[in-house]
Parts: sequence; structure tokens; C-alpha cells
Amino acid sequence: MRLNAVLLLSVFICGLAVAQEEVSSASNALEQEVKRLPTVITCEGPLNVDYNNNIIILNRNVFVEDKYGTIKADKVKLVFNKEEKKIERIEALGGVVIKQEDKTADCEEAVFIMENRTVVLKGNPVVKRGTDTLTGEKITFYIDENRMVCEPGAKLVIFPERDKSTKELSIF
Repeated sequence: MRLNAVLLLSVFICGLAVAQEEVSSASNALEQEVKRLPTVITCEGPLNVDYNNNIIILNRNVFVEDKYGTIKADKVKLVFNKEEKKIERIEALGGVVIKQEDKTADCEEAVFIMENRTVVLKGNPVVKRGTDTLTGEKITFYIDENRMVCEPGAKLVIFPERDKSTKELSIF
């Protein structure tokens, strides 16, 4: 009886390991698929390409959409590296709106620097998550470090969340 229980437990553990490996494999496949999603950029105005200076300028109602979210702006300047065939810097100017999952940022200028994966918002930047807001003169996001700096004149407004299960207010 004891041997059967040990054998059954071993089979169960092996089954869990195989299932976990299958989930991990499916997760890796999904991750690879997401990496292949394109970045799509549209605009209503002229699109100017300056090959000598490695710059593309898109005008009027520019909309950028990729796996990370969306950007809307009056004008977008892309600085690219011809040899590596990749974008090094994105400058969004005028009426900039950035959306990612449940977060929205509004500002007049946003600069995305790909090499160090930073985003700098200027021109009355406002970052919202739900009803919470952050404002300041300049907000810098360090994506890989999962941190941000808001300077000077930072103002953070946090509203307590209502716990739906207990109908109590909770901010944690």
C-alpha cells in the first residue's frame, strides 16, 4: 500500500513537472510572438525622410502603436541607426498622449531614448493611473530600473481604493 502511494505521488509529481514545462514552453512561445509584433506609425501630414541625417519626421495627428502601448502627438521625430536598422530615439511633440495598460501620460514633449530605456516627459506632464495623478515640471522614467524621478515641483495625488469585498476603504 505504501509503495502504491509513493508510486502514485511520483507519477503525480512527474505530471506536474511535465505540465509546468508545457506551460513554460507556451509562455516562451507567446513571448517570442509578442517580440515579433510590429510597430505601426500613421500620420495625416507629410512624412519626411532625411537619409543623410538618419531622421524621419511625421506630421499632423501622429499615432504610434506597438506591443507596449500607444502614443499620439502632433509631430514625431524618429532618429534611427541605418547600420543596425533600429530606432535610437523618438521625440513626440505637441499634445502628446501616451497610454500603456492602465496608465496615461499627457504632456507637450516626450523623448524616448532606446539605448538606456528612458522616457522624459516635459511641458506640463501629468501621469495618471486610475484616479491617482503625478505632476511636475519634468518626469523621467527609467524603465529597466522600474523607477521614476519627478522634478521640480512634484505633486502626487493618491485616492484611497474601496475594497469591493468588504466595502471598506483601503489604500494597500
